[in-house]
Amino acid sequence: MINAWSLAYDVLNGTLDENFPIKKKTMSKDEIKLTGADEGVVNVPTDINLDQDINISTDIEHSDAWYDYTRNDPNAENPFTDPKDRARAERVVSGLPGKVNVDTEKYLEFVQGVTSDESLYLASLLQRISKLEAEDDCNVPQLLTAALGLTAEAGEFTEVVKKIILQGKPYNEENVFHMKRELGDICWYLAQACMALDTTFDEVIEMNVDKLKARYPGGEFDVHKSENRVDGDV
Repeated sequence: MINAWSLAYDVLNGTLDENFPIKKKTMSKDEIKLTGADEGVVNVPTDINLDQDINISTDIEHSDAWYDYTRNDPNAENPFTDPKDRARAERVVSGLPGKVNVDTEKYLEFVQGVTSDESLYLASLLQRISKLEAEDDCNVPQLLTAALGLTAEAGEFTEVVKKIILQGKPYNEENVFHMKRELGDICWYLAQACMALDTTFDEVIEMNVDKLKARYPGGEFDVHKSENRVDGDV
């Protein structure tokens, strides 16, 4: 009969393994049942000695969606390191709907085809300018000066604002002065535009006020009216 005292005696004398050996069962691989890979477990008790190693294949056939590394981030880089997986991922991503492989040579041909002759050929441009000045009484040099200057100076003003708001440039007296200087340049080119169009600052401002009064009869901004304008409201 085994009791606590006899077990304690064997433990103290180091004879426990000899008097009470643990029996271990040896199983062959044919007796071992493996569960499916999706369950992620093998029902082999840890106290069973196998007579030989058993290799369990971990190869899993993934769908194309698994290889689409751009599904959450369109700008993501290919994360796969295995050459086969990496190559398949590239094939999957390049073949997705909405992924366009552009033939740049054909695109340049397309751009050339939808560009006016006046933008491509000096002779056509000079002919157009002559017609505008002779037949339409358009001051081409001054109008062109105004248009190019307004966009250039507006860009310089915007550059200062961008650096202040987005890049840590200080909003201080020096940079406020810089923006005022750019506004002065914009006004200079605006004056050029007024002269080219034979109008004045006053007329331009009055036209703008009339347009906004018609758009917002109540004198207050309205999102719906801003997005849904009547014919002629430009």
